[in-house]
Amino acid sequence: MTTTTDNPQERGLWTSASGALRDRLCPGSHIASRDLPELPREDAEKGAAVHAWLHWKRMPWQRRAPEPVCDYELAGRCWDMECKAIGAWLASIEGRINAEELASMVTYSEKRFWLVLHLKEVVIKHSGQADCALVCGQHALILDSKSGWLEAVPPQSNEQLRDLSVLIGTEHPVLESVTVQIVQPFAEPNPPAVYDRHDLNVAHLQLVDRIKQSNDPFAPRTPHPEACRFCKAKGTNRCPETQNAVMKLSQTQQSLIANPTKELIQAAKLAKVIAEQILEVARTLLEKDPNCIPGVTLKPNPSNRPVTNPQELWARCAAHGMTLAQFMSCVTVGKGAIEDTLKEIIRKRTGQKIVKGWGLTLTDLMDGVTTEEPKRPSVALKD
Repeated sequence: MTTTTDNPQERGLWTSASGALRDRLCPGSHIASRDLPELPREDAEKGAAVHAWLHWKRMPWQRRAPEPVCDYELAGRCWDMECKAIGAWLASIEGRINAEELASMVTYSEKRFWLVLHLKEVVIKHSGQADCALVCGQHALILDSKSGWLEAVPPQSNEQLRDLSVLIGTEHPVLESVTVQIVQPFAEPNPPAVYDRHDLNVAHLQLVDRIKQSNDPFAPRTPHPEACRFCKAKGTNRCPETQNAVMKLSQTQQSLIANPTKELIQAAKLAKVIAEQILEVARTLLEKDPNCIPGVTLKPNPSNRPVTNPQELWARCAAHGMTLAQFMSCVTVGKGAIEDTLKEIIRKRTGQKIVKGWGLTLTDLMDGVTTEEPKRPSVALKD
């Protein structure tokens, strides 16, 4: 078995597999953003440390540096999943490889593969970096390790992995199948996807067509939530379309607020429920991994400090000259707690489980000592 970690690893100003989805949805985004600085990602440092450890682990005979520092528990789980995925892949191709091919299997770690197109007087390049890739005979496996909690796009529809399945063929043109799989310890596992020779040919044609458009200086910019998510040109003068979109959204928002309809109110109620659920899921994820959602963090709230010994508090306040009337004006009485406590006292005194005449008793208790504070009505949909 041979192993390689070829360079150059830098993609430069060319398109790459990691931007496949964005480039397809917005052909003009590549040229608009290619020379802009990378956007800061809070989760990048942690993920890079795990990837460095996995690379160190895959290359025991090429170690020239000490073991990288990272989240060893997370990295170890990724490593175990990688080993299992490799074992399952080898078992799936067992009848299609011979001993010689198995012995000469090639393993790549953090390898960037390149595709170079010569179009008349223009040269276009496209690349993709595979976390881990193996080639055995006419078959290849590509593994993409994810250290975060957010679920990745499944292999069957993952355009980055489809690009990589084509790119690995630039160095191994005889491949009959490429299996792609995501390694992610903190997410539901997805089955691998397998590209046969026909699939690879179709994917190659689609890739070439896409990168031609992405390198066209006149390619249109078409804002899309997924395309704009990590686009460096979003909201800048490189992409007036997103600036206009924000302005139009603001105008539309003001118009919707000023003219509520039954349908808008119904949507607002549903959106409120969904928003609360999204925030709760985000809170749970961030409690497990503070870096799992780029640009989002948990903001500590002050702790509640309820008074648990009112008698002692009254004594301390009285020592400073506070009267009982002044103290009671600061006290908020929970009517529910009063009812429960008084019921329990009456039950113990009478020996009966049911407090008879409680409605009248409650009325007498509250007579003259409560006020009615009307609340604004709620907005409700008619049946």
